[in-house]
Amino acid sequence: AGIIQARTVSNVNGVIRLDGGNVGTVHVSGTLDASAPSGGNGGVIETSGANVKIDSEAIITAATPGGTAGKWLLDPTDITVDAALAATLQNTLNNGTNVTVQTQSTGSMGGDINVVSSVNWGTDRTLTLIAYRNVNVNANLTASGSGNITLRSDSGGTGTGTVSFDGGAIRLNGSGKASIYYNPSKYASPTDYTGNVTGGAYTGGFAGGLW
Repeated sequence: AGIIQARTVSNVNGVIRLDGGNVGTVHVSGTLDASAPSGGNGGVIETSGANVKIDSEAIITAATPGGTAGKWLLDPTDITVDAALAATLQNTLNNGTNVTVQTQSTGSMGGDINVVSSVNWGTDRTLTLIAYRNVNVNANLTASGSGNITLRSDSGGTGTGTVSFDGGAIRLNGSGKASIYYNPSKYASPTDYTGNVTGGAYTGGFAGGLW
């Protein structure tokens, strides 16, 4: 495991981009550091590819002590938030970096996000899950403090894809906000997600109209 570092210098934000293309694999087991420890804003880290594997011991940071926090973009095709990935996601959020998981559709992979292990954090950072097709929440997403959660299905606007909860929920244990955007089976009778969100504030709407 090694270190890739592109920290903010003289108000120029660092950028780290690992791109495996439409058929390749990106595997991260070390440290990706686009932080701003000496001031300024955090940078951007992107890990993209047909397959992206993030080990539980990976350290990913675009944090800053005083400016605007940076972002980690995790950009695969289908992805499962298992125990290893959940550990890295929550560590990244807890250490001060916003996280976006955004899937694409390639070949037989539909672009789903499947959450099967819980993600918990206690900072004001935001977790955003954007799926080309479905977001399936089968384990809890818990934000304490003023952390926010955004779920969005059908990012391609194809009319296929929704947000579903099966054994998981969104839990806001502070002043954070949850936003859910999806495609209902019938626009005249949209899905009511209020029972899947506890605490905080909740807003929602159709994926094609509010994104």
